[in-house]
Amino acid sequence: MDLNQFFSRGVLLLNAGYEPLRVVNWQRAFVLVFQDKVEVLEKYQAYVRSVTQAFPLPAVMRLRRWIK
Repeated sequence: MDLNQFFSRGVLLLNAGYEPLRVVNWQRAFVLVFQDKVEVLEKYQAYVRSVTQAFPLPAVMRLRRWIK
């Protein structure tokens, strides 16, 4: 999957009980990952690369805290 295909898709966000909450864009997904607010359950087979690192693109994430 190339990045253009990923950018047109989203990332499924689940609450702590594995119930679907919403689909978020890739930018919001990375913010949640770097803030350590989510656990990544599934990843796409694509990466966002920086000069020194490559980050796998999340496909399904679960919030660490419960949202009502």
